[in-house]
Amino acid sequence: MGPMLPAAMLVATVLAGPRYTAVEIKGLPGFEELRQEACLTDSGFVVGVGFGPDANGDFRRQRPFIWREGKTLALPLPAPADFLIQFSGRGNVIAATALHLTWKSKDRSPVGPFLVVWNADRTQGLGKPSVSRLKYPVGPVSIARDGSVWLSYGPWILRKTPEGAGEIMSGGLETSNSEFVLQGTDVGGDLFGMLRGSDGKEPVARVGGIWYFLHPNGYRGSKVNALNAEGVCVGEVEKARDKIVWYQETEAAVWGTDLQFRSLAGPGELASTAYAINDHGDIVGSFLHPDENDFHACPWTGGHREDLFQVVSGVDLLYADQINNRGQILAWGERGDHLPHLFLLSPAKAS
Repeated sequence: MGPMLPAAMLVATVLAGPRYTAVEIKGLPGFEELRQEACLTDSGFVVGVGFGPDANGDFRRQRPFIWREGKTLALPLPAPADFLIQFSGRGNVIAATALHLTWKSKDRSPVGPFLVVWNADRTQGLGKPSVSRLKYPVGPVSIARDGSVWLSYGPWILRKTPEGAGEIMSGGLETSNSEFVLQGTDVGGDLFGMLRGSDGKEPVARVGGIWYFLHPNGYRGSKVNALNAEGVCVGEVEKARDKIVWYQETEAAVWGTDLQFRSLAGPGELASTAYAINDHGDIVGSFLHPDENDFHACPWTGGHREDLFQVVSGVDLLYADQINNRGQILAWGERGDHLPHLFLLSPAKAS
């Protein structure tokens, strides 16, 4: 783990101003309805999945895409995929797990799951993907800053190096009847995620081979959403309920490299969540506006929250869930059609 960041350094100043250029990210023709999950690379590439209607009019057909410098292209796959479980991006590495790949060659089995990894270079574009067949279904994919890809299934942890070598490691949980769902890692093998067992689920960190619970006292529950290269992770804590409300009463939270908890909640705030943090410490998420009963997309800068709700004309930005090391933000919003729309926001310094 890296050195502990002072509280004032947890967020950078790159997001200080309200001036952003906004570009709407759309899927391929016929597959414009987006799934509310996408990833953003440091090169500014956006990878996502668009859905289109099948013969019955149901939006079940999918086409993964990559957006690059104003153009939406088909994501190069080694074979058509029936379903991509999850994308993950860090630096210029993109990874996804696929349940089923339909090979044209009869000597290759379509049975998965598979791990598909791309390297996204700003000048060369997206390279040819590498494909690995996995023995078991896996949880979320995480990418370390050295480009290695990490996955978890049950109590076990799988690491794939940038050169393609695989390593299965013990998570130290084989006798606990618990399942570890990986959500983040750094090069040293320190892990952050959720531990699921008979008593529910808890956010945990494995540092130096030792597991630590990240549930702060005085809160009903907690969740880790992202980890940066310095070992700082962000997420949310759930407040104790004293009344029934339509929203989940959470506070955006930061855990420093010493695993100490700090709340990002502002005065009078009803709810908030931190979804992502980049390697400079810039944090993005959302908060529930007390007057409008709407969630507003936001970054936190120098301990202060910035409201992105009306940064794009005619759009209500509700959630900011990705930020890269250039300070670019992926945010989801609505135009009144109750469909999710995806936007890439670039600060003046990153445009």
